[in-house]
Amino acid sequence: MTITWEFAQKEIAKVKGYSLGNYLNIEQEELQQKILSLLPILSEVNAISEELNKYRTFEIVLMPISSWEGIAIKGLK
Repeated sequence: MTITWEFAQKEIAKVKGYSLGNYLNIEQEELQQKILSLLPILSEVNAISEELNKYRTFEIVLMPISSWEGIAIKGLK
């Protein structure tokens, strides 16, 4: 078995609870790819925060669009 960057990222996402399973529609696959691309950035930001003793932790929070009431989001009606 060859371990690729994508495989490792998916395994990390699965351990962190971001795995959506094998039966994804196109929208879910796109969302999963976006989350996977954010995980390394998030880890780096948290490491920088810790190194600077800022005592802040950042995490990804998935929220349904219905909870965005009153928030202007670019590209949405």
